[in-house]
Parts: sequence; C-alpha cells; structure tokens
Amino acid sequence: MIIDDLPENRCRPLRFSPDESLSGPRLGGCPPRLIAQQGENARYLLTLPFNELGQAEVSVFITAEHASLFKGRGVLHSESDGYLSVVVHSALERDQARLDQQMLPPCRIHIGNAIDDLVDAEDPDNDGQMVEYSDHKIGGRPYFVSYKQALMDAVSALEKSGGRHLLQLDFPGNGDFVSGNWPFSDCLFNLYVRFEDGIYNWYYFWQT
Repeated sequence: MIIDDLPENRCRPLRFSPDESLSGPRLGGCPPRLIAQQGENARYLLTLPFNELGQAEVSVFITAEHASLFKGRGVLHSESDGYLSVVVHSALERDQARLDQQMLPPCRIHIGNAIDDLVDAEDPDNDGQMVEYSDHKIGGRPYFVSYKQALMDAVSALEKSGGRHLLQLDFPGNGDFVSGNWPFSDCLFNLYVRFEDGIYNWYYFWQT
C-alpha cells in the first residue's frame, strides 16, 4: 500500500485543482472504466494510487443521499453500513460515458512529499501542544475535531487490530480549487483499511 513506507507520525498532504485528465490521482468527474456500478445511489468520489508505482489504484464511491451522510456522522462505520464502497483495481482511465455517476467536477489530486503529522496546534489555549495535521492527507493519524470518547475508543481499537489510516479529507480551503457541493459538508472525513484473510476491509467516519 502507498502508506506502507509511511510511519504513523508522517503523512503526505493533498491538494486539488481543476483537471480533466483521464488517469492518475483524481477527484470527481467520471469513475474508472470497468468498475461496476456500486449501488443505485452511489456516486464516484476519487481515485488514489494504492502502491508507490501506481500499478494498483483504490477508488472510493459514496452515497449521494447527503441527509443520510449527515445522520451518520461521529460513528466508526464499516463498508457494510452502505454509506461508502471502495474498490482496489489496476490503473484505469476514466469512463467518460458515465456522467450520471459524477459527484464533483473533475480535479487532479496533487500528492505532496511526506511531512511530520504532528504540527503546532496554533491555539493559545493548547499550551504549545502538538496535534495531528488537520488538512487533506494520506497516512498519519486522524485529526479529531472534538473529543468524542466513543469514536476515539473505536478508532483506537481498530488501530490495535491492524487498521491503518489511509485518507483524511477536510473541507476544501486555501490552495484547493474545487467547485460543486462538497459531500461531507463541513465534516472531516477519514478512511481506514485493514488487511485480513487476504481481503481489504474498509472503515470510515466523518466528524464535526
């Protein structure tokens, strides 16, 4: 996996810019070709490299029902909960014929070099404490917007059982150029993967 060489205290920042390229790391636009429809209400979100060479990719689809997404916030979910589906596949180009599965206009995802995941809190009330990087990233650990103990305990248990943090998405901000309705509103989205019995299992949550 692309996170295999990243220790837990390192991450790779992400940025988005409008781009209709058919391949490479991308957000929005049409889904990859040959990937089956992931459900009647599923919409394509993004594709990232799943290994350093880019020979394998991972694509994420989420429900288009924004109201149900809002209700599901603050809880650690598994793929079977139906909000999200993830497909690992070989490198594939966009299927330009599947316009009905777009959630956002097409963008390029720019993957930065690895940085320390712990950064200055920039909050005078934090007494100089360090916190996890809170913007878009691959790897590292999730930034918790608020300290909801049940969610934090569930995430800790997942990590102890082999779960790895793959992706964090914040609301697009400085340095991003994304139009359309951001699916997670002002929530912070986090995606975990755990490999067991030859299968990738996916876990995720979004929080305010």
